[in-house]
Amino acid sequence: MCGIAGFFRSSAPVADVSVLKQMGEVIRHRGPDAGGEYLDEYVGLAHRRLSIIDLSSQGNQPMISADGRLVIVFNGEIYNFLTLRAELERAGVVFRTKTDTEVILALYQQQGVACLEKLNGMFAFALWDTVEKTLFLARDRVGKKPLYYYHAGGDRLAFASEIKSLLQLPGIAREVEPTALADYLKYLYVPAPKTIYRKIFKLPPAHYLVLRPGGEPRISEYWDVDFSTGTAFSPAEAEDALLELLQDSTSCRMIADVPLGAFLSGGVDSSAVVGLMAKVSREAVRTCTIGFADKRHDESRFAREVADLFTTNHSEYIARENLPETVALMPKFFDEPFADSSAVPTYHVSRLARQAVTVALAGDGGDESFGGYGKYSIELKEDLARRKLPRFLLAALNGCFQGFAHPLARKVRSLTGSALLEPARAFYRTNTFIEDDILTELLAQPVRNACSGYDPGEHTVRYWDKMRGADHVTSMLYTDLKT
Repeated sequence: MCGIAGFFRSSAPVADVSVLKQMGEVIRHRGPDAGGEYLDEYVGLAHRRLSIIDLSSQGNQPMISADGRLVIVFNGEIYNFLTLRAELERAGVVFRTKTDTEVILALYQQQGVACLEKLNGMFAFALWDTVEKTLFLARDRVGKKPLYYYHAGGDRLAFASEIKSLLQLPGIAREVEPTALADYLKYLYVPAPKTIYRKIFKLPPAHYLVLRPGGEPRISEYWDVDFSTGTAFSPAEAEDALLELLQDSTSCRMIADVPLGAFLSGGVDSSAVVGLMAKVSREAVRTCTIGFADKRHDESRFAREVADLFTTNHSEYIARENLPETVALMPKFFDEPFADSSAVPTYHVSRLARQAVTVALAGDGGDESFGGYGKYSIELKEDLARRKLPRFLLAALNGCFQGFAHPLARKVRSLTGSALLEPARAFYRTNTFIEDDILTELLAQPVRNACSGYDPGEHTVRYWDKMRGADHVTSMLYTDLKT
């Protein structure tokens, strides 16, 4: 990964190259190999580089186009950049580097915003057009790469890969957004576009932002997943097509000029990725696993079986140190409240992997893509009850089991309670961790007042409603993809 940062000079009139350097320095961990800055009368750009493709200094950023018109800072990887490069070369483009960064520059120079339609990859980048005086920010389709921005009205805007970088700007107040606190207590993270801070936002996945001096930022969506087109595949044909897609998506992520490996948990998703990597790799795949001394949470034995199956170069680390100390480190990296416990093993396996590789593939996203979470099957049962049982019966069952502590009574209350709700509201209940009345009790009176009339469920409901008319599974998968 790399790190990017920058600002419109109106957002911090006193900011200079030293501020840009500091914005980059606090995210040095994202890009320890090189750093650079660009500053003119309108904008400042900073970059921290982790070298993956074309390790020479020619790949350093900010990168300026051959004609001097465009300047870019880019974090990510464009998987189809070789195909795009070949197309551009046939159109007469001459490249100075072997990087995917330069391909983005050339593609934007030819197609403008429409270049996003051709990019297959994970990315967040900022591109400054010195002629049109236009700042263009863009984020990949599912938001694998982070991109935050600060907006204080008008063209007073700054951006960065991490919030801590934005906080280096003079004059930015660290004020908590009360509704974001409510969101966090419900979802255990702060859903986009908000962050925990006022005036600091996440650019949503599959969106871009355009800003010109004296104007307001214009944010637009450039892509959305489309479930409307059906397929005529037989099950066997679907299996073959899926395997081909998985193999292609894995292979294109293995293009790197540095050592590459995989996180292996022993579960279906990461094991499938390792198997697909082994199929095309010319050498043993490097795999890394994190285990725990507490056998109730340790799955390293399953990872070992998969490593043996595919004859990988396997490394294993058993986390024995004080795990609360690891938890205490997390705010340094996340910059805002985040309560996903998987961050702890991910931190340790990343440290282990970095000893041997620079790039690591993982099985993240498999449950969202293939409906692997247990909540989906529970949701289907609730929806069946909603459609098949009369409301009076659901209400009666729910009432009969109130006040009982037995696990079966709790399950009946949960199922019937959700079945009595509209599907979108029921899924909101599924995806959150406390009931709304408990949230109200938790909030101090000033925060409660600031959140008066606010509905955290809107984050779920707005995406569910976009799938109105779709089947229940499609609605669940789409909503989880977008939130």
